[in-house]
Formats: sequence, C-alpha cells, structure tokens
Amino acid sequence: MLFIFGVNNGAVIKSSLVSSGLQNQRKASLLIASGLILGSVLEGWKMRRIQFVSPSVNLYAFQIILVALLVMLLLSLLNSPASLAQIFFSSALGILLVQHAQINFSLSFEIIFSWFLTPFLSILLSYFVYKLTLMVTQKFCLLSITAFSKLITLSAVFYSSYVLGANNIGLISAFYQEGLITSFLFSFFASIGIYFSRKMTKTLGEDLIVISSVGVSVSMFSASFLVWVFTQFGFPASVTASVMSSVIGVGLASKVRVFNLKTLFFVTIVSWGLSALLGLFFGNLAGIYTEFGKKA
Repeated sequence: MLFIFGVNNGAVIKSSLVSSGLQNQRKASLLIASGLILGSVLEGWKMRRIQFVSPSVNLYAFQIILVALLVMLLLSLLNSPASLAQIFFSSALGILLVQHAQINFSLSFEIIFSWFLTPFLSILLSYFVYKLTLMVTQKFCLLSITAFSKLITLSAVFYSSYVLGANNIGLISAFYQEGLITSFLFSFFASIGIYFSRKMTKTLGEDLIVISSVGVSVSMFSASFLVWVFTQFGFPASVTASVMSSVIGVGLASKVRVFNLKTLFFVTIVSWGLSALLGLFFGNLAGIYTEFGKKA
C-alpha cells in the first residue's frame, strides 16, 4: 500500500518539478523521498489523535489496509491522484459502522469538515499569496527572479514531501502505535514508489494548468502549509486535494495560464471526494464480509 501511495502522491508533488525542467526524475525522486522520511520521523507522531476515533479500530487493521490498497491501486491505474488519508480514515469508518463499533462521532465530523474546508482554503490562500509574491518579485531583475524561482521551487517541493510524510505516513504509523523505526520503514517503502511514478508524473505535468515556476512554488507552499496546520491538530488531510486546489488558485490569479478544465476538474474531484467515497463504500463491504464470516 505504501509503495502505491509513493507512486501516486509522489507524482503529484514531482510533476511540477520535472515538467518545469528544474530536476530530472531521479533527482526529484531523491529530494521528495528525503522530505517524506524526515517529515514522518520528526512530526508523524502528531497523528496519534486518530486512535481516539474508536478503541476498536485496531481490530480491523488488515481489512482497512486491504481496502486502502485496492482503492489506491485503482485510482493509480487511472492516473488519478488519491488521498491516502481520506481513503484510510473513511475505510476504517465504513467498517466500524457496519460492525456497530464505538465511534467518536464528534472527532469524526471534525475531520470530515476539515476535508470540505481544504480545497476552498487552499484556493484562497494560494490566490492571495501569489498576488503578494508578484508584487514583491516585480522589484527584482530577471536574473534574480530566475535564481529565486529555482531555489523557492526546490524548497517548496521538499516542504510538500515533508508535510506529506508527517501527515499521511504519520497516520499509518499512529494507527499501529509504532515508533520512529517503523515510521522510517514506512516512509522508505513509500520512497521506493516515488521513483516509479514516471508515467503519472508526466501525465499530471502535461495535462493540468501551465503556470510559472513562481506559481508552482506558491501553490506547493500554500497547500503544504495548510496540511501542516491540520497535522498539528492530528487531522488526516489530503495533500493531493490541497495541491490541486492551490494550483487552481494560482491559475486564477495569474494573467497567463492555460486551463484544461475537464482534466483539472476531474483530478480535483477525484482527489477531494472520490477517494473518501470509495474508501467508505469498500470499507462497508469489508465490514459486511467480516460480519458474515463471524456468523458463519
């Protein structure tokens, strides 16, 4: 599951870096992998709040992982970004509902509400940050802007992968109540998947909004900062949905842009909603199958 997660989410972060020509596939993969590992080790422990959703959640660990694996694989085969956080949480919720297990509905609703806030906050934040960035960069010469853009883009990609590791890998580690060594191993397996995301990286880099390198940096930083804030409260958040929404915000604020509305809409909806719905649906099926097996 973590390998496929690396293929899928790694492509989302890597696409902007590779399509802009700043890094090749290998160097970009190494940069993202280092951020992923560092984030999971340093801040992954903050996701332990997810344990309070239900004391029975660990009883269905295999079913939850299996559902997450299948949904991640399905969406990856369609070259569509998928949110591991949403799939994982919603599949657990689907199983627990069928099993009539004790659920902290207050916390669950808070997490789901944060998913609805994510795309709107990402668009607003990236829109205004990009406008502010343009005002600042207009005072510099072209050579300085080019150097600044390269540095800030590399930093933005690293920060995005760091937050992805802290939130999504941290979620899996917290689910098993494991420590730093397990977090490192989980992020290592995901990092291997990042290296094999060449095809999906190319698809995302060519089919979405064409924006400047400064726009790429702003969208990545805005999306990652928002997910980082959610991480501090232990909320599993969709990095993919946040990044896609931030790209829209930058695209709306940019004077020069190329929209592929059909592809962009599809990718954003998949990242935001379909991941959770598929997780909940297959989680329900897994819960029904488990209940049937108990009675049999």
